[in-house]
Amino acid sequence: MYRADLVKAAGMRIPENPTWDDVIKVIPKIHDPENGVYGICLRGKPEWGDNMAFITTMANSYGAQWFDME
Repeated sequence: MYRADLVKAAGMRIPENPTWDDVIKVIPKIHDPENGVYGICLRGKPEWGDNMAFITTMANSYGAQWFDME
């Protein structure tokens, strides 16, 4: 998920199937902490998935799975 309005306002676009490299190009363009806007949030809800939420997201991004679907 991403804020399409922020990406558009920055003059950027995110492809339909973005890579981490695509995301990294957009982050500095929208990062504006003085106005409460941060370029990325990998864990936004306190106390949820202190470590596993991030690991699962990264692992899935590179094709890993917790379970063999077959």
